[in-house]
Formats: sequence, structure tokens, C-alpha cells
Amino acid sequence: MKSKIFNLLKPIDKPKTAWDRFYDWINKQAKMILMFVIIAITFVFIGKVIVDTEAKNYNSMIDVLIKKVTFFSDNVEAESRSLIKKADILDYQLRNKTEYYQVLVTLDRLLSSSSNDYVIRLEGENMIIYGNEEIFILKDLENTLKKSGFFLDIKFDNLAIDTSSGFVERGQYSLSARLDKSNLIRSKL
Repeated sequence: MKSKIFNLLKPIDKPKTAWDRFYDWINKQAKMILMFVIIAITFVFIGKVIVDTEAKNYNSMIDVLIKKVTFFSDNVEAESRSLIKKADILDYQLRNKTEYYQVLVTLDRLLSSSSNDYVIRLEGENMIIYGNEEIFILKDLENTLKKSGFFLDIKFDNLAIDTSSGFVERGQYSLSARLDKSNLIRSKL
């Protein structure tokens, strides 16, 4: 009976020829190139997914904004244009009537320093101002109007102060006065 020999050493390969070495080198290079191409394709795919997702989100945002713009262009734009036309007409009329224009400029200078929340109503010689103003300005408003020289019989018809917050900062008021026609004529000259 033949005995079996166990050889645990790695068998020695035949020496490679030049063509075998060239084939192995080409094979390794091709595997590396293929691996880099696969990695590049993976990154491009991930980038494309991210860009497509952002584009889809931007498209939905654009759709929402287009709906808002159409709402505003239909409703608000017409109102704003009519308000601008009315303001231009009012400004033109006020500039042509210098007596009232000077009074309104004076009132605007006195009142608009802290708030734009007031309404001025002129009826002939009588004037009524409705507004919401800070208390420290309301203290001096009556004296300031008297010093301007355009107003007579200045009095607060109504004054409501909001004390719900504990601090008295603003008050709603109604102030009436009579225009001094003699000063209006002097300012017109």
C-alpha cells in the first residue's frame, strides 16, 4: 500500500511568462478602473437623487408661491393701485388748497413722530382728530396745538386709556378744535 504524503507548503508555481505578467497587470488595472468607475457612478447617483429631491421641493414651493402671487395680484394689487391713485389725487388737491395743506402738514409733524394711527376730519372750520397715541405725547398735544396758531377751542372730547397690562402707555382719544381762519389767511399769503 502506498503511503500518502502531506505537503503543507504552498506549491511552487511555474515561473510566469511575459504574457502572463502583462495579463495580470492589465487585469489589476482594469479592476481598479472598474472599481473607481463604480464608486464614481454611486456618487453621481446619490448626487442626482439629492438634486432631484431638492428640485421637487423647489417646484412645490414655486407652486405655493404662484398661488399666493395670483391671490395678491387679483385682490390686493387692485386695491393698492386705487389707494395710490386716491393718495395722489388727495395730495394734488391739498397742495392746491394751501390753507388746509399747511394745517395738515403741521398736524402730521406733531402726530406722526410716534404713531401713524390717527384720523383727521375737517368740516369747514371744525376739525376732529381720532387716534391712538402714547400718553406722554397726549399730555403735550393740546398745548402744542395752541402754540401752532392754527387752532382755537382745543379740547379732548373723549379719552380712553388701556390699563389691562398694568402700565398706562397708550390711549385712544378724540380731540376737537376750530380752525383759526385769520392765521390760515396769513399762512396763505
